[in-house]
Amino acid sequence: MRLSILSITWKIFFLIFSFATALTAGNFIHSAQAQLFSPVRTTNLHYENGQQNVTVYVTPQKTVEPVRPEAISASEKTDNKIFARTFPDIWRIETAATSHTAPTPGEISKWVVRRWTETGWEISSLEEFYKTETPQRPIYMYVHGNNATPDDATRDGIHMTNLLPVEVSPRVVIWSWDTERVSPRLKTEYAGKAYWADMQGVYLAYFLKDISPDTPVTLAGYSFGARTVLCALHLCGGGTFSGISLEKQFDAEAKISEKTNFRAVLIAGAAENSDILPNGRFSQVLTVSEKIFITVNPADPALRLYPRISEGRTKAIGLSGIETSSQNAGNGKVVSVSVNLMSHKLRDYLALPTVQRVLSP
Repeated sequence: MRLSILSITWKIFFLIFSFATALTAGNFIHSAQAQLFSPVRTTNLHYENGQQNVTVYVTPQKTVEPVRPEAISASEKTDNKIFARTFPDIWRIETAATSHTAPTPGEISKWVVRRWTETGWEISSLEEFYKTETPQRPIYMYVHGNNATPDDATRDGIHMTNLLPVEVSPRVVIWSWDTERVSPRLKTEYAGKAYWADMQGVYLAYFLKDISPDTPVTLAGYSFGARTVLCALHLCGGGTFSGISLEKQFDAEAKISEKTNFRAVLIAGAAENSDILPNGRFSQVLTVSEKIFITVNPADPALRLYPRISEGRTKAIGLSGIETSSQNAGNGKVVSVSVNLMSHKLRDYLALPTVQRVLSP
């Protein structure tokens, strides 16, 4: 009897202790989230076809310090020989310090432009990039997806370009944007990042507009990076997005008739499957595009959840390709690359020969 009473008492004590511990831990986690993501605000994400309200946990504005030669990591020094041998002209454009929601001319000055040299990354400028451009050397750009640091983006971009044929020696440009987590709620996190990716397209369009029409450009966009690529091409084609155009935002004319030198490769694209249709958000993409390659993977686990963050609950372009009823809308410029892969990881996609074949210009 005493043993039974002791056992019951012990169980009650254990339950009280567990509840108190869980409560303390919950308060700690809530406090940590508040410190990491505070202050909380509600942001209206405006689209041309409507509006959605998203609660975004805002992190402090970032400032990016120029890298010092003595601060180059050991891994970067080791990779230097590989970089120099394969691609002697590598650039990285970092936009993490810019506004996520209001791209303006003043924000361009916050970009950090780096060029890889024998001693590592050195600070450069857009003027230097354009000055050293030559039509004989194609440009190959990589725009990463969610949760990628500048170093992650660089490794993935170099890995991708290393898959190109040996005779192809492009200028490599890594486009690095802010993808740090913005909310502990996954739906809010991904909806917020989708909007940020769209706004990055405005910055990317600004960069692309001054590249010579004679220089071939390949834009490889992975996951949310595909949205950035599509938005940029749409704006370069004279389109508008959320009331933004190159002419209105940056007092720059889009060279619609001249620029048709863009080639896009969308890998696991987290964009709407109707985006490039005549009535889609980025309807002017084909105006400036030579070819658009889209991986279509119905088994991608991340893209299968895409309708949950889509305003119209539409499928992702990387899951279904462009809408079946509108396949002829691409005028032969859109090429679907069939993939059957239970993964959303970039390296898994790049391991497939069918994907590797469309990477090369």
